[in-house]
Amino acid sequence: MSLPAAQALYELARSGVLTSEQFATVIRSCFWGTFPSVSTLQEFLRSQGWLTEYQFNVVIRGQAAQLRLGRYRILDKLGEGGFGQVYHARETDGMQREVTLKILRKQLTDDPQALQRFLREMMVVGQLNHRHLVSGLDANRDGQNWYLVLEYIRGIDLRELVHKRGPLPWREACEYIRQTANGLQYILKCGLIHRDIKPANLLREDPTGTIKILDLGLAKAEEVYAHLPHGERMTHPQLVIGTPEYMAPEQFEDASRLDIRADLYSLGAVLYFLLTGEPPFRGEHAIDVLQGVLDAGPPDVRRVRSNVPAPVAKLIMHLMARDPNLRPREPLQVSRYLQHILTVPTVAPVNPAGSPPDTERQL
Repeated sequence: MSLPAAQALYELARSGVLTSEQFATVIRSCFWGTFPSVSTLQEFLRSQGWLTEYQFNVVIRGQAAQLRLGRYRILDKLGEGGFGQVYHARETDGMQREVTLKILRKQLTDDPQALQRFLREMMVVGQLNHRHLVSGLDANRDGQNWYLVLEYIRGIDLRELVHKRGPLPWREACEYIRQTANGLQYILKCGLIHRDIKPANLLREDPTGTIKILDLGLAKAEEVYAHLPHGERMTHPQLVIGTPEYMAPEQFEDASRLDIRADLYSLGAVLYFLLTGEPPFRGEHAIDVLQGVLDAGPPDVRRVRSNVPAPVAKLIMHLMARDPNLRPREPLQVSRYLQHILTVPTVAPVNPAGSPPDTERQL
């Protein structure tokens, strides 16, 4: 056994991540020369289901303590953003469920605004229960670590899906948007606005194809928020909240005065992305994107992809109208419209039942 493999074995021994029986099996295999290198040791542990690649790399760096958070053991790192890291984990007691942990960055625990946003997400997620939203299971603090526990969904987000496959068939794209609209309708009924609908925040569950809306960290409670004193509001008129490529024009101007129609604008931008592989407006900075939104107006997806049915192209333009008053009033209208499109043999609806009123500015 090489010296690096021996060092890895030493770190495994003192980490305590393996049971005594598991470690004894590793030792017996070492005497038979099974592990001439670190990579073969790692592959053996992975094949037995004892340690993931992520866990192994953490352990051999002597940082095994980082794999425990409260009653959860971290299995893998799923990603990170400005506010924190996201991990795949498992309960160490009880039902031993697989979960997703969202951990606030330690550098932000002293930031009152960052901590307030994180605590708000903990509260909001815990109160929601819908098949198109990721469910909250627990929220807690372990030392200096604040964390949110969410159901673990096996799947792929729509941004990654399009990057892997390219633009989607229009029926598939419309079905994902229909499901998302149903989730947004539930959010609306709960008095919330998501404010960051984008492809990366829409997860397609495997193998069902069910869409789950992620990241309610920017969600705003309309009625509660409206009655807060100005000094206690999380969002100020000067602060841009969201992802510029998918934000409604009014979101750039005053994020404290939004309603569900801002989410519907984002939904239209997401549908455009699913059909073309690109967001409708791009720029190096948020102001560049805003300039495109204001100068160009709602995009016609058929200029990029001519085989998109006219009613679908019309829906995108309707959702992305610059004036919120020209958009649908609620997500349910969008869902019903798409349901009609997806169930008729040929696509030629003018105003299906449940779609917005038939004025010139509507669908």
